[in-house]
Amino acid sequence: MTIQRKNDQIIITLPASVDIEGVQRLINFLLFKEAVKDSKAKQEDVDQLARDVNKTWWKRINTGFAIVKFVVDTNIAFSAFSVRSDVRFRV
Repeated sequence: MTIQRKNDQIIITLPASVDIEGVQRLINFLLFKEAVKDSKAKQEDVDQLARDVNKTWWKRINTGFAIVKFVVDTNIAFSAFSVRSDVRFRV
């Protein structure tokens, strides 16, 4: 592995045997650090925002599950009704 500084860049060269998923996680972390370098947010504010987003997300997911369950139950009921309506009785 080599690390070089050229002008306003840092160049890192890695051997091909390095785990590419680990390198991607490192790159994602560095991109995150670059994105928030000028942020004035406090950690407690970020934590609260994360909690609020998670609550909203879970509410939407749970509502979605209820809708899917209703649609599935309704389709099953309609399918059962369709099967029954095809039955003919002799009088």
